Amino acid sequence: MDYDHFVGTYAFEATPFWPEAVVERSGESFTLKSPEEPELSITLKATEGNLEGQHEKGQICLKYNADDKVYLVEHVPSDPAKAGSQDIPPQFRWVKIKPSPNAQLEKEYGVKAPDLVRAVRDGEDWIHQAKSFQIKATDKWVKTPKGIAHRTQELQTQFPNTEISSKRFIRPTLEGELAIVFDDARFRTYNYTKEGSMFLHIWNGREFIAHEKYFTHAQELYAFRKSLGETENVLVHLMWPRSQFHSFWWNKHQMENWQDFYGRAEEFILTGKRDYRGTQCYVLECYPKDYRRVRRWLVGTKDHLRHSDQTYETGQLTWEQWTTDYKQIKPGWWFPMVQGYHIFERDETMQSYIASTRDITVEDVRIDEALPDELFVMEFKEGVDVNDDRFGGFVTYKYKKDRTEDEWEEIHQKAQKRIEADNAEKRALDERIGQTALEFPKECKWVNTEPLTMEKMRGKAVVLQFWGIWCGPCHNYMGVLSAKPETEDIVVIGIHTPEEDLTKIKADMDKYKADGPVFVDTGDRWGTISEWYHVQRRPYWVVIGRDGKVLGHADNPADAFQLAQKESVS
Repeated sequence: MDYDHFVGTYAFEATPFWPEAVVERSGESFTLKSPEEPELSITLKATEGNLEGQHEKGQICLKYNADDKVYLVEHVPSDPAKAGSQDIPPQFRWVKIKPSPNAQLEKEYGVKAPDLVRAVRDGEDWIHQAKSFQIKATDKWVKTPKGIAHRTQELQTQFPNTEISSKRFIRPTLEGELAIVFDDARFRTYNYTKEGSMFLHIWNGREFIAHEKYFTHAQELYAFRKSLGETENVLVHLMWPRSQFHSFWWNKHQMENWQDFYGRAEEFILTGKRDYRGTQCYVLECYPKDYRRVRRWLVGTKDHLRHSDQTYETGQLTWEQWTTDYKQIKPGWWFPMVQGYHIFERDETMQSYIASTRDITVEDVRIDEALPDELFVMEFKEGVDVNDDRFGGFVTYKYKKDRTEDEWEEIHQKAQKRIEADNAEKRALDERIGQTALEFPKECKWVNTEPLTMEKMRGKAVVLQFWGIWCGPCHNYMGVLSAKPETEDIVVIGIHTPEEDLTKIKADMDKYKADGPVFVDTGDRWGTISEWYHVQRRPYWVVIGRDGKVLGHADNPADAFQLAQKESVS
């Protein structure tokens, strides 16, 4: 049987110009490699017209479908119970990579891809020259039937004894208002969703003030900050400007090699033309160095403005936004009056689908007008909860208009005590850094594994996730407790507070398909392990290095894994 047709470079069917894999042959042996990491390869064996092999996450089979002229890649996970729960779809479609049509299309269309990219980016830069900017818009969220069904199933699994209704949990449609105002020193953002929530954020030039209220449940608060963080994103609700990185005064910072994430102009290619929402567009594509997903832009053939940004991951559309109906608000300054995006999710087979859609219709946009001070003044209501960090330490209290000096002094003292407590907690946590990690007590119990020891895990970074089934926020991070392949350099172990009934822990983990090892502590309240590490909150993370010594701690998994990954590759 002839197997030579398997040899070559492959791309996903939906993005046929970008290499995904390479199959090579040496005698009767085949290898599957990544163009980005050719040193990583899977040995494939010719079997009954197919190529089959084994890798760290399971078995892989490469088949040829003569009717559709595509190659089917079928993946069977090493653990059948985890089918569909990993980041590899059970099946996807490849084709032999197609040559770039860029040179031919540039000649045919009379335009060059890099010039179109630069025109799009130049067309966004006017926002940095505007003395002030104001928009008012309406927005509408619509959940798709599949999105509703999938979310309903998730909630029924999480809350088996609760009736899941459209009024209480899932609203098929939500309508609201959006307003954004800023000048060179102040901003105001307002986002209101009928029967949902209201967020009003103000920076008045001296301090940040927020008012947040939910209409689905009784929760309302004010917040004060004395400074702005570099992650402040005033334009987060808008799909424009997003063709490149933009640094404003409220998020002033440097981002090295941002073009490696968004794509460099010279890396884009022309792949065709198509109509998009009533506008004839050029289709541009790029595979950015630091994004590793195919970006697809739709740029108007007449206006050279970007009308859509789409992202393809593992051959599936996972992001689509639109910016259309451009209005010229000043000669050469164009702004999209219609914006929106799809929210994609993945089903049990890891196939991408549209779960909901957001449409934003801009009703008014203004620039270079003087902004009245009243826009940046917050109105307060008596008795509402306040979160305040203007005094150095985070404090909470009820809003009161005519607070006395003695009452303010009491709040200051409370803030000072919080600073002292936070510093003491950090010193206690830092105290263990560099020490050999505590071995797990033999008398304690385990879930999803036989007893583990720190000694046996030497050579790998270990992330300890401190949690409890009683802890509401911990449920947001249950997925982190999924088992990792033995070949990985990082091990995640859950540290559960003392609990006699292990079936409760297992049942909660099963809801989230979390099957990683969990150590169930003994002792009082937090447990002996927590006491040794000085961890007194949940959830929390501690990282152990390959040498078995404590590397550090974090209040979120992203920072913990970043520390562990640095250790695992050092």
